[in-house]
Amino acid sequence: MDPTLVGEVQFRQFTRGDDGRLRHTAWRGLHADRDTTAPALAPKPPQLSSRVTVNAGGRTLTLSNLDKPLYPDDTTKSEVITYYSRIAPVLLPHLANRPVTFVRFPHRVHGQKFFQKNLDASTPDWLPTVRLRGGGSRRGADTDEIVRYPLLEELAALVWVANLAALELHVPQWTVSNGVQSPPDRLVFDLDPGPGTTVVDCCRVAERLYEVLVAEGLAPVATTSGSKGIQVYAGVEMTSTQSLRPTRRPSRRRSNGRHLST
Repeated sequence: MDPTLVGEVQFRQFTRGDDGRLRHTAWRGLHADRDTTAPALAPKPPQLSSRVTVNAGGRTLTLSNLDKPLYPDDTTKSEVITYYSRIAPVLLPHLANRPVTFVRFPHRVHGQKFFQKNLDASTPDWLPTVRLRGGGSRRGADTDEIVRYPLLEELAALVWVANLAALELHVPQWTVSNGVQSPPDRLVFDLDPGPGTTVVDCCRVAERLYEVLVAEGLAPVATTSGSKGIQVYAGVEMTSTQSLRPTRRPSRRRSNGRHLST
């Protein structure tokens, strides 16, 4: 069928493959003055500037390589930054007062990645940090090492880490207060499927674990983790005798008065 109308569409890039579909499109309207019989010009996707200045939560940040694809479906860094910004109200409470470590993916998720725990000189002056001894919990860490961790407390901090292609944010099971590590305030059970099992088996274990934890007076919640596993969380607090007790008891439970010992 011959074309009868001419329209204008702005877009950021083509998808990969033979279909060459457009991504991030914006309709700009019809052009009645254009001849539909004239040969079409080969469209050229606009190129984003390599460095862009934005305002995030009242702070000015410089972002780079926003059109770089990070995921196999060509999800770009700009889309990751947008996602982090949208979920900030939900994500920030989980990061509050917890030192953060990153796994960065500068060459897409299937490319080379690296773990970062110690901040460098490029860290913004406004970003709160904490210095702790021990180098974290990863094997091989020097127990005498002093590590400078970031504390992500606002939207601008999330935009900053997203610009680093930090696609994994890891926090410990304890918080810090005035630069001092507090006792753990939650239990985490990491359930990963082994050989011959699937995430369905993890779900069954999580259901059984839920029953056990509720019987202890805890209020567990489950979440997916990584690419194939499940984690079960339960809030706790330290008692004066250095045992753990629930921070909140569910309304319907079976209590036997026991505590979980450390």
